[in-house]
Amino acid sequence: MNTLSKLINFVSSENALEKNSMHRLYENLNGTGKEVMPKSLKLYILAGFSWLICLISGAKGVGFPITASIIILGVFIGYARSKPYFKNAAYTISVYLITQTAVLFFFSVWMPWRNPDLTKIFAITYILLGYALSFYIIRIRLIENVQINYLINDGKLIRKRKTIKVLKIVAAILGVSLVVAMLVTRIYTMNSDWWNNSDNYDYSYDSFAGTIIYVFSLFIGLANLALFTLFPTSLLKASVVVNGLIYKKYSADFQKEYEFTDKEWYGE
Repeated sequence: MNTLSKLINFVSSENALEKNSMHRLYENLNGTGKEVMPKSLKLYILAGFSWLICLISGAKGVGFPITASIIILGVFIGYARSKPYFKNAAYTISVYLITQTAVLFFFSVWMPWRNPDLTKIFAITYILLGYALSFYIIRIRLIENVQINYLINDGKLIRKRKTIKVLKIVAAILGVSLVVAMLVTRIYTMNSDWWNNSDNYDYSYDSFAGTIIYVFSLFIGLANLALFTLFPTSLLKASVVVNGLIYKKYSADFQKEYEFTDKEWYGE
């Protein structure tokens, strides 16, 4: 988070106050009034459902659901202990982390190897790599957002331009791969008899056509696995988190400017 921290530090108190009105701060503290149920209750439900999903990973060893349970509990405690001014940011972070944990531990069960030790190693590697890629994408999204919302007028401060573009291209490729997979599945379903009974082509792995189909299928499969694995990153509202970080940095300035009480602002 070194680059993100530096960018947050570049945001002046005057700029932060200018970008955040009294109305925005009020909604941040009290909500919009359109919520069907309290966020804490929604988080309870999500955490419970995600925990049940993570229990499936017990098929690979008791350590998997225990680790997932600790992560989910830790995230929920972090949300419960967050200050009122940071509660919105803590909520979207919690939704993302809990969902990401459920997805990673769920997919870790479906490893193809029959060797138990190899399966566990691959499952652990998948979980760690999934978290690493997910955190990296979130970091880049936050860097992009703080620049767009607070530093857009200072071109010298812009960071990670190329990385942001590359991630957008990769996201587009993953999206296209999902569409292609759905279309191919549909076409195959409609013409399965012709494919299975056709004597015109050899589709075995040893043939050229079979190799092409195998490589294509492998690419589409891995692309879709990556898409579903990293889907939770889309649940995090980057602007809300960035605003929360700004509120935290200039918490005293915001409280003084808009005359919030300690109870309203800090929950004390």
